[in-house]
Amino acid sequence: NMCVVAKVCDEVYVMYAGKIMEHAEVFELFNHVSHPYTEGLLKSIPRIDHVTDRLYSIPGVVPNLLHLPNGCSFCTRCAEADKDCAGSKPELRQIREGHWVRCCKRLPEGMAADAEAYE
Repeated sequence: NMCVVAKVCDEVYVMYAGKIMEHAEVFELFNHVSHPYTEGLLKSIPRIDHVTDRLYSIPGVVPNLLHLPNGCSFCTRCAEADKDCAGSKPELRQIREGHWVRCCKRLPEGMAADAEAYE
């Protein structure tokens, strides 16, 4: 529950299919979302100022953890995914001080996808 996370946590590690997708201090993460999965989680939070019949849900299904995609584990559900995402596993990279993301599509301009990784 992302609302609880915002209230009680200092740092957030967003995980998908056993991998850290994004890591930052809670205020940094909520104000500068950098991974499409984190974005989807935040979009799914019910809002009092926006009444709707259905809550947002991330399209697709969670992959079988025994048979993950060859590339990014989120690529089958990501609207931004392309052949690069399906073909190579992104590394966890620092995009700002204290803010890390595992996504080759959301790196700051000028940062190469093969820049030094966290792991």
